Amino acid sequence: MNPSRPRDCGTNRGLRDPRRLNRLCGARGFQPGWQKLLNDLDRLQQATIEKGGKVITTRTHVTGQVGNVFKAAGIALPHNISEHPAD
Repeated sequence: MNPSRPRDCGTNRGLRDPRRLNRLCGARGFQPGWQKLLNDLDRLQQATIEKGGKVITTRTHVTGQVGNVFKAAGIALPHNISEHPAD
């Protein structure tokens, strides 16, 4: 695996260990405000709609330092919108 390439969003080991996350963010030149970051993460939402034989999933845009924190942890955020055939 290429360490510079973000991993799938389901791989969240970097977000579960605050000390590791502090080191990763520090290496990128910032330290997140934890309460603000938690509030920004609480605003992140996802919805899935099934219509016309398709499944459409959408999520809200990230705010604050969420994108930078995910990037520092090597975790790729899912696309804002994705579509695939229903099963």
